[in-house]
Amino acid sequence: MASEKNFDDASSKDKEHEKLVNGRLNGVPPNSSTLSLDSMLENHSNLRDVFNTQEFTKVVDFSMKNNNLTSLPENFTSNLSNVSRIDISDKNLQNLEICFESLKNLQELIVDKNRLEELPSGLGELVNLKVLSAVGNKLTIIPESFGNLRNLEKLELSHNKIKSFSDTCVNLDNLRVLNLSCNELRTVPKCVVEGSSRLEILDLSHNQIKEFTRPPCSRNLRKFCFNNNPRNERFPDWILTERFSNLEEVVLDETSFSSFDLSAKSLGQTFSHLKRLSMSKCRLSDTTFDHLSQSLLDLEYLNVGNEITNLDGNVFWVMPAANLKSPEKFVEINIQAAGLPALPCEINMLRNLTRLNVSKNNISSLPEEICELEKLEVFNAAHNNLYALPLRLGNLTALRVLFLETNKLTSLPDSIQSLSRLECLDLYNNEFHEVPKQLEKIPNLQALDIDGNTFKTDNLQISNIEYLKARNILRSTSNILLLRTNDSKTVYSSDDGSLSSLDDWDQQSLGEKSMINTNLSDVGSVENWDISEDSADEYDPTAQPRTYNVYSPFTVSSVFYYGNFCPADLHRARIRDQLAAMRGNSGAQTPNIEEGQFDDA
Repeated sequence: MASEKNFDDASSKDKEHEKLVNGRLNGVPPNSSTLSLDSMLENHSNLRDVFNTQEFTKVVDFSMKNNNLTSLPENFTSNLSNVSRIDISDKNLQNLEICFESLKNLQELIVDKNRLEELPSGLGELVNLKVLSAVGNKLTIIPESFGNLRNLEKLELSHNKIKSFSDTCVNLDNLRVLNLSCNELRTVPKCVVEGSSRLEILDLSHNQIKEFTRPPCSRNLRKFCFNNNPRNERFPDWILTERFSNLEEVVLDETSFSSFDLSAKSLGQTFSHLKRLSMSKCRLSDTTFDHLSQSLLDLEYLNVGNEITNLDGNVFWVMPAANLKSPEKFVEINIQAAGLPALPCEINMLRNLTRLNVSKNNISSLPEEICELEKLEVFNAAHNNLYALPLRLGNLTALRVLFLETNKLTSLPDSIQSLSRLECLDLYNNEFHEVPKQLEKIPNLQALDIDGNTFKTDNLQISNIEYLKARNILRSTSNILLLRTNDSKTVYSSDDGSLSSLDDWDQQSLGEKSMINTNLSDVGSVENWDISEDSADEYDPTAQPRTYNVYSPFTVSSVFYYGNFCPADLHRARIRDQLAAMRGNSGAQTPNIEEGQFDDA
């Protein structure tokens, strides 16, 4: 299943920007002057002889990737005076003790995926260096000589063990891209808040920073990633101020904040131009998001969903639609697994929405107004409690993908036949008693899964659809779907209460996959109720109570819990139990039986 998510991939504009940054390497000769170490080793017996050759005087782009070197020879830079780019990645290098004085023209140095524990201070001599990447090493500190790299534009140091960042880096005035993600930083580097005035992309995700209330020095910041840091004291409200009018994308996933006390500057007086905001699992609520949304005028992409419902996730009772400043600008919204009980009628205000994910919530019905979203292409409402779909569903003429897995649907509206662009339809694990006839009239349907309902799909024939092929196409889109089975559901017969299926069912196929694990002989008919073993005349108060599998409607995934059966289990859950379930308690609690509760029975 395609991710609904979340803004981890760089947007096309980001890629264009990074291409532009890399393209600023003025004076780089044509790529025809490129040489790899492997080609040199063919004509020389050892590595030292290779670097003595005069051929290197013509090289401007040198690569020696995927070689098992732990160190470089002393004469490595002897004839590399013209080299502007060196790539020594994917190796076992443990040090970079080389003569950097000979590399005056070097503008790009890549030493990714080595075993470097430190970078040599001699790097500070590379005064023309514009790109430095040391991703995936074991670096712990940054040398003070980094402050001499005044022409550096892109610094990639992610996936290391950096705990401190040299204060001298405030001199990196030309830095435009800084990636320090997946390190061990506890504070924001000084160069971010006091220098690097041209910084455009900043990634501090996956660190241990506990506060970022002091704004960056750069007013050119365009993308800011601060996800997966521990609990912060206060939300960085500077991202909503007019000073950062160029800021377009912010990612704060799994970074919770103790306080959302936004200053007056960011509440209605100035407005942010953010277009993409991702705050998955940030302990957001309706109130806190309403405060944030007052400054969001240009928002197009919003992710406030969770992977699963849990205590640290976002919880919403109302979908953020009615209170948004410019709902017509939204293109994508993800609000999955947030305890959402319903969608508002005002959802029709999101008239330019193309993708909507409200899966893993507690929604039992969809408003007819959702059918006015004529640009909606992907709609995910899986893992809810939907009993029916809107009658005017066919008005969603742009719809290509529709996920309705694990609901309580028994039929489809006739208007679904009008969805001429619908290619993928997921109806797995619902309550259909037969194959909906409307499926045969959806012209471009290519991916379909209708297993897990109350009929068998062996040798299923649907006009114009090769079902097994269509099912495999849908299930191949996500690893989660590989857990699905092809078994049909077991239901109760309306005559005698015994278990049956609309098709011939095999008792052996029930096993642990049955929703209610019981023995047929234990279920008595209406006529023999008084003589059944559950009869009050034969009631034994000392007997061990029978155990059933009970399905909680507030569990967002298809997981069942085991507990003692009580008639109150069939009642609507108390509000406190609903809240507990939505915050991650697996299964419902067995209710307490008060004294005298059944005296009138």
